[in-house]
Amino acid sequence: MLSPLYKGQVNVHGLGFSPDHKTLVAVSTVTNSVTFIDAATNKVKGTAYIGRNPHEAFFTPDGKEVWATVRGEDHLAVIDPNTFEETGKIKTTSGPGMTIFAPDGKLAFVANSFNSQLDVIDVATKKIVKEIKVVSPFSPFVQMTPDGSEAWMTHKDVGKVTRIDAKALEVKGVIDSGPISNHLAFGKSGDKTLAYVTIGGENVVKVYTTDDEAKLIATIPVGALPHGIWASGDRSRLYVGLETATAST
Repeated sequence: MLSPLYKGQVNVHGLGFSPDHKTLVAVSTVTNSVTFIDAATNKVKGTAYIGRNPHEAFFTPDGKEVWATVRGEDHLAVIDPNTFEETGKIKTTSGPGMTIFAPDGKLAFVANSFNSQLDVIDVATKKIVKEIKVVSPFSPFVQMTPDGSEAWMTHKDVGKVTRIDAKALEVKGVIDSGPISNHLAFGKSGDKTLAYVTIGGENVVKVYTTDDEAKLIATIPVGALPHGIWASGDRSRLYVGLETATAST
C-alpha cells in the first residue's frame, strides 16, 4: 500500500492567513492538499486537492486567490478560497518551494527547491517576468522586507542568504550565514529593521542589519536545530521553532 489512509490529511507543513485574518490555509505535503480553516471556530471550511507535494500556500494580497507552490511538479496551483477549487496553474521551473507577495500586490517572488533561480511573477498576468539566478539550487524560504524594497531568501544547502532588490529585480548581495540556514524573519529594534536567520547547524539565530552592507550584530543560542521563525504583528518579538527539541524559543 502507498498509504494507509482513505481520508484525512498527512504532514501539515505550511500555514498562511487571509488578509482579513479570518481564514487559515494549511498545506499537507503527503496528501497533496490545501485545507481552509475558519480562524474563529477552528472548523474546516473546505479542502482543495492539488498536485504532488505542495509546500506552501498564501493568499494574494487582495484575498481573492490562494497560490500554492507544487514542489513535486513545476507550477503554482491557483485556488478559489470561496469554492475551494483549483482554478488554474502558473507555470514555473520544476520544484517551486515558496511564494511571497510584494506589499503592493503587483509582484510575487517564488523560491525554488531544485534550481538555482528565483522566479518573479506579475500577479495580474500570472506570467514570469524575470528569472534571477542565485547561488544554490535549494532555496526553501523567501521573505520580503517590511517596506517591500527587498526579498531575502535562504540557501539551506550552502549556508547562505541572498538579498534581491525588489525594484531592480537583481541580486543585491549574498551573506555567508552558516550551515543549514533555514528560515528568516524581520524584526524591529527602535527605528531599525533587523533580519533574524535560523542557523540549524550551529543551533543559533543570527541577527543582521538591513543596511546596504548587511552586518552581523548578534548570535543568539536557541536550542537544537532551529528551523521556523515568526515575528509578532508589531515585529517586537520573534518566535523560533526547534526541529529536534520539545520546546520553542
